[in-house]
Amino acid sequence: MSTTKSNTRVSTFRTTDFPLYGVAVTGDRRVILAGGGGHGKHGVPNALEVYGLEADGTPVCLNRFQPEGSVSNVALHPKLAVIAAGVDANLHIFKFGGVTANADKGRRSPTSPSSSSRVLTVTSEPPSITNVSTQRSDHGDDGGFQNVVRFSHDGSRVATGGDDGRVRVWAYPSLKLQHTLGNIAGGVPGKTKNKATQPTATKLYGRVALLLLPSRAV
Repeated sequence: MSTTKSNTRVSTFRTTDFPLYGVAVTGDRRVILAGGGGHGKHGVPNALEVYGLEADGTPVCLNRFQPEGSVSNVALHPKLAVIAAGVDANLHIFKFGGVTANADKGRRSPTSPSSSSRVLTVTSEPPSITNVSTQRSDHGDDGGFQNVVRFSHDGSRVATGGDDGRVRVWAYPSLKLQHTLGNIAGGVPGKTKNKATQPTATKLYGRVALLLLPSRAV
C-alpha cells in the first residue's frame, strides 16, 4: 500500500494472470475484472471474473468465465445484473447471479462516476456468469474489434464503437440494430491514446450517446 500526495491510500486489489482491460463495481462486495490475451496460443487466458471481499478487504475470486477471445471493455446495465462486453468484433451480453438492482435504481457510484460503474445489492446467490446473447458489432478490415460499449441511462439501448469507425446503437435486450452513425478514420477509440488525432472521434462518440441513448427503444 502507498500514499499519494493527496494522502489517498492506494493498494493493489488483485494481480491477474491476464491483461486487464475492463473493471466494473457491482456493490460493496462485488468487483468484475475483464481482459485476456486474445486468440494467440501463448498461454495467456481470456477471462471475466467476479470477486467478493472478505471482512478485512481481501479479494476472493467467486467465479471465472473464459470466453474464446479477449474481453476488451465492459458496461453494467443500470437496473439489471447484466454486463455488456466487447469480445473481439462482437457484443456479448452476460447475466450474473448474486447481485440484484437496489432501491437506488442503479445510481452511479460516488467514487466511480463513469457510466459503466453501478451500485447494486448483493444477494446470497452464487455469482454465476452466463453468456445469453452475442451480436457482431464491428466490421473492421482486420476482422473488426469492439473498442467501447455503454448502456443508455434507462438500459433500453446499448451503444458500441470499434475499428470500422462506426457507432452502432442496439435495442436491449433484442440487440436489434437501431442506428449506425459516423465514419471515423482510425476507428472509435476506447480511450484517447493520441491527443493530436483522436479527440474528435472521442467527442463524436460522446455526442452520439447524448443525443440518442436517452430515448427508449421501440
